[in-house]
Amino acid sequence: MSVNVSNCNAEVAPREVRGSLVASQQLAITGGIMVSFWIDYGTNNIGGTGSSRSDAAWLVPMCLQLIPGLALGIGVLFMPFNPRWLVNHGRESEARNVLSSLRNSSAEHEPIELELLDIRAQSVFEKRTTASQWPHLVELTP
Repeated sequence: MSVNVSNCNAEVAPREVRGSLVASQQLAITGGIMVSFWIDYGTNNIGGTGSSRSDAAWLVPMCLQLIPGLALGIGVLFMPFNPRWLVNHGRESEARNVLSSLRNSSAEHEPIELELLDIRAQSVFEKRTTASQWPHLVELTP
């Protein structure tokens, strides 16, 4: 899921905040690693050491890590389609609606139009590049 979050940041976030979102994500990942270390350290000796150690010593950390994973898994169900993917598949009106929803403005707002034009130009460029460099792949991509 952490790979998909960074991909979503790159595709959907406004240009002005992409760098800070990537840095925040990396900080969250590093902080999560630190928290998981301390949880493992704190639960390592539940019930004693050696053969008297309880199964909770490994069950507690395993169960705790399911919580953020489930939160991300459930949260992804509520994410809209990627506007770039929608434009690549000829669904520009949906892409406009998603962009306006993400940017919290009307669909006819000028920054939305400019971003949609940028996405459309990138899509055309990618399709033409694919057609010229890898013609055998053109029929596989809509």
